[in-house]
Amino acid sequence: MDGIAENPKSVAGRSAQDIADQFSAADLEDLAAEYPVLVGLDFTPANIREIAEAVPSARGLALTLAERATRGDARFHTCADAVRAIEALNNTT
Repeated sequence: MDGIAENPKSVAGRSAQDIADQFSAADLEDLAAEYPVLVGLDFTPANIREIAEAVPSARGLALTLAERATRGDARFHTCADAVRAIEALNNTT
């Protein structure tokens, strides 16, 4: 079972409630090291570089573009917000 049964501390081997209560950037990195992962979070110019650096094994960052949400629990970025976040990621100063 590709390591899940052998490693109960693995993120994939933990209960959903445990993950929700204690999920960290290190857990996300562990998943990305084992599986192909795109990270889609609430990226801002202030946090995108820190998130990207915390999950170096991720295949990439995903930004969902929309001008408004059709559901209350939907996470999205306006095009302008996405551009600002990407520019901050590329800014080396």
